[in-house]
Amino acid sequence: MGFKNLKTLYLGANNISTIKHGIFMGLKNLKSLDLQSNNIATIKEGTFTKLSNLTTLYLQNNKISRIEKVMFQDLHSLQYLYLGANNISTIKHGIFMGLKNLKTLNLGANSISTIKHGIFMGLKNLKTMYLQDNKISRIEEVVFQDLRSLQDLYLGANNISTIKHGVFMGLKNLKSLDLNGNNISTMKQGIFNGLSNLTTLDLGHNNIATIKEGTFTKLSNLTTLYLQENKISSIEEEMFQDLHSLQYLNLDGNKISTMKQGIFNGLSKLTTM
Repeated sequence: MGFKNLKTLYLGANNISTIKHGIFMGLKNLKSLDLQSNNIATIKEGTFTKLSNLTTLYLQNNKISRIEKVMFQDLHSLQYLYLGANNISTIKHGIFMGLKNLKTLNLGANSISTIKHGIFMGLKNLKTMYLQDNKISRIEEVVFQDLRSLQDLYLGANNISTIKHGVFMGLKNLKSLDLNGNNISTMKQGIFNGLSNLTTLDLGHNNIATIKEGTFTKLSNLTTLYLQENKISSIEEEMFQDLHSLQYLNLDGNKISTMKQGIFNGLSKLTTM
């Protein structure tokens, strides 16, 4: 291709199924490449070779089932990677190594079932990650520990039933955590420890019946908590005791029959319930 000064290339919503090796060579100034809504199933090694200035890559709504380790190896400037609505079921260890400038990673609406340790290695500047609408039932411990810049994590509409201790370890800058629409029934004490900057926690539309004392310990900056459409029947006295910054609390659609006196003591900033 002879468009050496091209910065944006739109090829979305076509019938592209195959991309030949080196087809984008020569586009050294390309910053945005849109390949979404095609029929791409495989991306061969060398497809994105020498696109060293590319910052945005749209690959969502294709038929990609596998991500190879070498697929993104030359994209050192990439900041936004969209892989949502494909057929991805597994992600290999260290697949995103080299994408040190990546800020947004969208893997939503795929068929991922397990989040394994090491798959997010190297993403030290990632701020937003979409994993919603997959088939995730298992998240290994400390799987997010390298994502120290992460601010928003979307895990809604999966098959998560339990959350292990240490799953969210290292996410000290996380501000928003979405777990809406899973199968969570119980939450262990202290599972959110370390999320000291969390402001929004969405646990709506799960199967939570009981919230144990200490579940929300140390979430001192939490302002918004969604617990709607669960199976909560009673609210324990110490349930919200550490949520001094809470402003919005949604308990709609539960089975609450009794509330103990003083249950909301300490929630001095609560404005909406």
